Amino acid sequence: MLGGRVPILGDLPRLVFTKMVIKEAMRLYPPIWIIERRVLANDVVGGFHLPSGSAVVIAPYALHRHPAFWERPEEFDPARFANRAPPAYIPFGAGPRFCIGSEFAMLEAQLITAMVAQSFRLRLAPGHPWNRSPALLSAPATAYG
Repeated sequence: MLGGRVPILGDLPRLVFTKMVIKEAMRLYPPIWIIERRVLANDVVGGFHLPSGSAVVIAPYALHRHPAFWERPEEFDPARFANRAPPAYIPFGAGPRFCIGSEFAMLEAQLITAMVAQSFRLRLAPGHPWNRSPALLSAPATAYG
């Protein structure tokens, strides 16, 4: 697509597959694993009473793998993002607290991914499996010691 040159901002509309790969990677490994919100007023959701001030936790990691929303939820399939993502896709949150930097993060991820893909063929080193460490942010286990 780029003919070996460094991608520029104007290339983004043509990096469709790159964007689909990034979205699928964020579906399986969202940057934020859990989102906490506080209940503003007593409410009932799905038959459960939620008292004012209580915490509600949303887990994008679980939501992005829920079979009611995703066919073959454990399979890496960028093609599922060829069309609009379902509302069960929230790697940057949703609503009034949607990540203000989401557009910049996607722009940056597309350009960097395109540059890396041109220069390298990434693979796991034999005998060194990649393990995730559950924390507020998704990161390799080695990032936390």
